[in-house]
Amino acid sequence: MKKIYTIGRDEGCDIVIPDNTDIISRLHATIRVESNGKIFLTDQSRNGTYVNGMKMSSNVEIPVSRKDVVSFAHIYNLDWSLIPFQKKNTLRTMLVVVMSLAVLTGIALGTKYLYDNNQQVAPVEPQPIAEPPTVIPEPEPDTVIVRDTVVVKPEAPVPPKQENKDTIKANKTKEEIYDPIY
Repeated sequence: MKKIYTIGRDEGCDIVIPDNTDIISRLHATIRVESNGKIFLTDQSRNGTYVNGMKMSSNVEIPVSRKDVVSFAHIYNLDWSLIPFQKKNTLRTMLVVVMSLAVLTGIALGTKYLYDNNQQVAPVEPQPIAEPPTVIPEPEPDTVIVRDTVVVKPEAPVPPKQENKDTIKANKTKEEIYDPIY
């Protein structure tokens, strides 16, 4: 948004400079103030407008600041207090403020909700973590490898026949199978 202020001796100007000598033009100059605060001056007079003592070209817009000394025909200096400060984006500023308040309100309500819910529930005491039971495997029964042992007993004595000496000796001996592991 920008605002243009007219300066001159005409009663219809925004800033009226009283002059009975007609040195100040009816519409001597215009000042344009932009929404970002920049200020531009345009000379539209016969006798000139001066910025910091230097005459500006007619109908050429130049940037100025509130620190500059603006003189109209060297008889009247501009009173900057007559040029109001432009409000900078008040709508955007208000929107930022409203959004910030909404966020802060949401955080406050959320915190209150969580606090209230925590107060209603009985506090839960931490339970120690139970270790899983240690499974002790059933001991396997002792295993014994059993090997067959054959005991050969001599048969009942047989009446002696006439046998050869080797046969008689074999019948009288016991034979055992021996397991060397035990």
